[in-house]
Formats: sequence, structure tokens, C-alpha cells
Amino acid sequence: MKKTANFANCALHNIFRVLRAPLAILLLIALFECTVGNIPFWNSVTGSTDSMFAHNITGPGIKRLSSGGLLITDPSESYLEVNSDGSSPYIQLKPSLITPKKIGKSPIKTDVHVRIDVNKIAGKSLSTNPRAISFAMLPVPDQAVGVKSTLRLWIQHPKGDVVDVEDAKANVRAPFSWNWGRVLFLIVVSILIALWNPWSKLWKIKLNTKSFNQRLLLVLSWTPFIAIAVVAIVWNVFNAIPMHFDVAGNYTYDFDQYAHTADALIKGKTYLDLPVPKQMQNLTNPYDPIARNKLLSNLVHNIYWDHAYYNGHWYSYFGVIPAVLFFMPYRLISSLWINGGSMLPTAIATLICLVGFLISGSLLVIRLIERINKRASLACVSICLALFFITSNTVYLWFRTSFYSVPMAASLFFTSLGLWFYLGASKNGIAKDENQAQESNESCNSIHQISAKHIALGSLFISLNLGCRPTFIIAFLFAIPLFYNNIYFYFKHLISSKKIIKEDLKQIIKLVLSVIVPFVIVAIPIGLYNALRFGSPFNFGNEYQITITDMTTMRLPVQNIIPSILSYLALPLRFTPAFPWISINPIAFNRWQYAEPMIGGMFTLAPLAFIGVICSLLMTKKMSKFASRLTICALILAMIVVVFNSLKAGIGWRYIADFGWVFSLSAIIGITVFLEKYANVEDCTTLRSKVMCYTIRIVVLAMLFFSITIAFLGWFVPGREDSVLRFNPGLWHYVRCWFTLI
Repeated sequence: MKKTANFANCALHNIFRVLRAPLAILLLIALFECTVGNIPFWNSVTGSTDSMFAHNITGPGIKRLSSGGLLITDPSESYLEVNSDGSSPYIQLKPSLITPKKIGKSPIKTDVHVRIDVNKIAGKSLSTNPRAISFAMLPVPDQAVGVKSTLRLWIQHPKGDVVDVEDAKANVRAPFSWNWGRVLFLIVVSILIALWNPWSKLWKIKLNTKSFNQRLLLVLSWTPFIAIAVVAIVWNVFNAIPMHFDVAGNYTYDFDQYAHTADALIKGKTYLDLPVPKQMQNLTNPYDPIARNKLLSNLVHNIYWDHAYYNGHWYSYFGVIPAVLFFMPYRLISSLWINGGSMLPTAIATLICLVGFLISGSLLVIRLIERINKRASLACVSICLALFFITSNTVYLWFRTSFYSVPMAASLFFTSLGLWFYLGASKNGIAKDENQAQESNESCNSIHQISAKHIALGSLFISLNLGCRPTFIIAFLFAIPLFYNNIYFYFKHLISSKKIIKEDLKQIIKLVLSVIVPFVIVAIPIGLYNALRFGSPFNFGNEYQITITDMTTMRLPVQNIIPSILSYLALPLRFTPAFPWISINPIAFNRWQYAEPMIGGMFTLAPLAFIGVICSLLMTKKMSKFASRLTICALILAMIVVVFNSLKAGIGWRYIADFGWVFSLSAIIGITVFLEKYANVEDCTTLRSKVMCYTIRIVVLAMLFFSITIAFLGWFVPGREDSVLRFNPGLWHYVRCWFTLI
């Protein structure tokens, strides 16, 4: 009995010891939410809640509509006037009692921009969304706090706008609130700090890919992303609608190109089954935007934006592989219970590929680190994983799951999986350098240490890029540094022995075929598909796309190449005083070219990647020759893709995914070697060296957290394509409240 009691007490003591830190953190978060998170409540607790009138006095530039909302008739006189007794530092905007109806073509303005004047003293411009926020409050100027005054709230909208506002109310008391979103955000931040802080146990635990606990930890790190993807997929299955938009006088926008491509293939067609207007068929040059604009002015429909037009048919110039792997099976399988089948929502294909890349990319990074440094800590590995996915631009792709993201997400998935097989092809594990002692039989058997099955699978997955994002096919060249040692030692032995063994010849043929055959299996059908559509196996149709300019004659200006490269790599961040505190940084060129709005270049978004690349270049003598070759190869290939994109594609935020992953491989090698050499506290013997190690860890983590912060805030930047403020203003204002409190 006594032993049982002692065992129970010991168990409770151990449980308390494990849980006391998490419980303390949760208590601090709860305390923060009740105090700092509710500052508006504590500041306005003395509000009188008095209101003089049922409605505000309105300026002559505002008209109340019986259908709901306020119509701006004269912006110079559009104001609401309310009296304040000074008991509250806030004023509340109340949404219209009746949901406003659109007048004309202008949509209802739920995001309201105002300026609060006190006794004719101009205040600052503010904005809020009364419909999205249950208690939309704005701070009044300091001159109105504690004294009676007349507040004039100017609604800063152009003539003809209908704003979703009923009245403004002064002397309000902010309600006490518990923001679960902010609490969850703080919990996530606390977990990351607990895992990565310089004194964390993760710095002491070494990577062991055979450890069950470490494998379980990796799976747990994937779980939140997989759960989000599953929820989004289920939602899209039941709620997604065809992304087809046709407005008279404008282009037809259809974002279901992959689904249309799949439907065409099922019917045995190479062109999309979309209507082609006769007026367009009669054009001498249908790629001339001026000629097309004349048709649009005459209200001609079915001129599809960003589709390829060739010989009287519409095509998709995007790679066909996602259509074959995802959209065709979905249509065919769903036809078992739905007549004609159902169209796969594009976002689902993107999410499937992103989850695949999450898993395969993680395995690739872990295998790479294991090949470079078997003493790497779990902290180093997890930091490199986070850096890899941020630099690969997956944050952008998770945000924007439209059909533009499908080829990049698919190529990231297939490429990382292919390279993972390549890295695992060496049967002897760690690649050996030339300066290491080699036995004659090892030199002779070096090519036999390469697994042809791994090479074949890796080549197959990398070959799939021909039908996704062809620029990723450059990953084939990583075979040079990966298998250099095996080839080098074999030919060195061959030269010295001057004879070829029959088994060696068979192995060489097998390895060559394992590279060529998968490529041929993928390349021939895609080449044939291109030839049937555009007359050449090498023509993917991108020159025939209907866009802002004539792509058949367009050539990017030579003087724009260097600015484009610098923008991709080092476009500086532009900070602002209001949420989300960063904004779009416009890119100016001497001559026009395509330029998607961006907030920054790859290295400004991920400065730790830049440090990692520098370390990989400066520390080549401190790393294995395998690592140094891989680093140099990665940097060369990355720069080739950057230059190619600058020449052929212009500037695009999403295009960073084409080369970001390649740069990140070099950065991972540099960070891994650097942390092992200069941030390993176990090797420190003096206080000074320990302080230096901890300082390096803090700096590395600061840069990583900076990248994570910018990546998160980048989702909420106004003016970006698919802006949250435009398509989901409720979410935008809800997240803003996490930081601004009102």
C-alpha cells in the first residue's frame, strides 16, 4: 500500500514538473488577454453611454437611403456630427440596420474610411468595418477626451459610394472580450519560442532518423498544416463554385483551366471546349490587344483572358500533368454517382500538392542535413525546415490556391520527392570525398553503390516537371554533385586498371537507362501533346496567350533585366505606420513589362537565407567536398533560373518559388555547418565562447522570427493579388484587432 502511494506521488510530481511550464505560459497568456488585450474596456469603463439623438446630424453631402446605408453625394460635405461628453476615448460606428443594396455598378463599401474632427480641429484618417466587427470603435482625438465637444466624423469616400453605416455613437463603453484568435496566436508564438530558444533541449538532442520519437515529432509538426488542408478541401468539395466571370465589355475570366483541360482530354480533344466568337476568328491578328479592345467595346463575349488562342481554338498553356493526375480521375470517379461527373475545385489540387511538398520537402531537408552533418541538433534541423519552406515561397502558395499556384505547387512536390530519391540512391550512406582513403575494391564498386531504382524514381518525378513548371527540370543537374564521387572513383580505378568488367558495364547501362527511360516516358507524350496543339513538341503555347500585350512579338527590354534580378533577390521592404505595417513596394522600369505587386525580394523576406548562402560560400574549406559541390551547383542553378525568369516571365511574386527552393538548399548547408562550428555550446570551454554561441543562436532565431512575421503579415497586405481586405474583410479586421485592440 505504501509503495503504491509513493508511486502515485512520484507520478503526480513528474506530471506537475512537465506541465508547470505550459500551465504558467497559459496563465500569462490569459492574464495578457484580460489586461492588455482588453485595454479598450478598461479605458472606456467610465463611458456614460448617453446619446442625445436617435440619429446623427448629417452634412448636406450625405443622403440616408431607405434601402440602407449612406449615399455620398458631395464628398466635401459628407460628415456625421455627434456630441461627446468626454467620458469615453472611443466612438462607435454602427452598421446599417438594413443591409444596403447596390446602386449602379459600385459595390457597397463595408470598409469605411473616416476622419474625426474635434471643434473644427482636423484629426487623423482612420478606417474600420462596422459590418465585420461586432463593436467597431475608433479612437477620438486627445482634444475630445475628458471635455465636452462636438465630433464631426468625415466619411472620406468619393461621390456615388454607398457606405454601410447607420450612425456614429459617442460616450461608448467597449465590452470585455476574449479573442480566441489572439490567444491561439500567442500560444503558437510561445511554442515556437519554447522550442527554439537558445537554451532549449532541442539544441542538445542530435538528429537520429531511426528514432521513433523524432519521427513522431516530425509527423506532429505536419499535423496542423494537414488539418488546415483537409478542412479547406472538404469545404471546397461542398461549397466551391465554377470560377467563371463574364461581364459585357470585358474579358471573360475563367480560372478552371485545369478542369477544362481534363474534360477535353476525356473527350479525346487537345483544345478546350470553350466558345470562340466569330469576330475574333475574323481578326487578322487576334493577339493585338488594340484589336481585341475594339471587340470588347462592341460587347463581344467569350474572349478568354490568359488562355492560349491558336487556329480558332482555346487552349491552356499551363502544364498538363496536374490535369491528368488530379482533375481527370476526379471527373471520372465522381461520374459514378453524379451524371457526367463533377469538376475538381482548383484549390484542392493546390492543397494536395502543398501537403505533398510539406512531407517530401521535410524528408529532403532531413536527408540532406544527415548527409552533411550527422551531429546536427534538432533545433538546427527544425530551423532549416522552417527556412526551406519560407524561402521556397510556399507561404504565398498556401495563401493563393488559385490555378496559377497549381503548377508551382506540383513542381515543388515532384522535385523535392525526386531529389529525396536521388539523395537516397547512394547505398553506402554518406558520400565519401576524394581525399579520404579508398580501398581498391571500393573504388571499383563505387558505381555499384548507386541504387538504379532510386535513380529511376527520382528521374521520373523530376521529369514530371515537363508537364507542370518546366523550369524545375533543371533539378536533373543536381545529379552531378550528388554522384560525382561514385563516378570519379570508378573512372579513376578504370584508368589505373585499364579494363572494364562485365558487371560494371551492366551497372553503367542500368544507371544510364534509369535516367533516360523515365524522362522519355514523360517527355514523349507531352511532346506529342504539344505537337498536336501547336505544331511543335517544344511549343507549350505560352506565346499565344491572350493577355495585356501581344506575346507573339513581345521581348522583355534588355535594360530591365538587371532591375528584375535585383527585385527578385533584394527588393526592399516598405514599412507603414498602420496594420499590417508593410505594404506593396512598386517596381519602376524604364520600359513596360509584367510586374506582379510584391512586398520584397527573396532575401529581404528571408534574410537568414542570405546569411546561409554567404556562410556556404565562406566555409567551403570547413565542409565536405560533397557539401561544397552541392552548394556551388545550387547557387549556379538558382541564378540561371532567376535570369531566365527575368528574361521570359517578368516579375511575379509567385515566381520566387521557381528558384527560392534552390537557394534554400545552399542556405541550409551553410546554416548547418555554421551552427555546428560556431554555436555548439558543448564544445565551448570558456565563458566568452559560450556567450558567443548563445549570441549566434539568438541572432539566427531573430532573423527566422523576422521572416515568419513578414510571411504572416504579408497575407494581409492591401493591394496584393487576391487581397484578404478585398475578398474577406471580416478576417482582415478580425486579425487587425489582435494587434490594434480595436
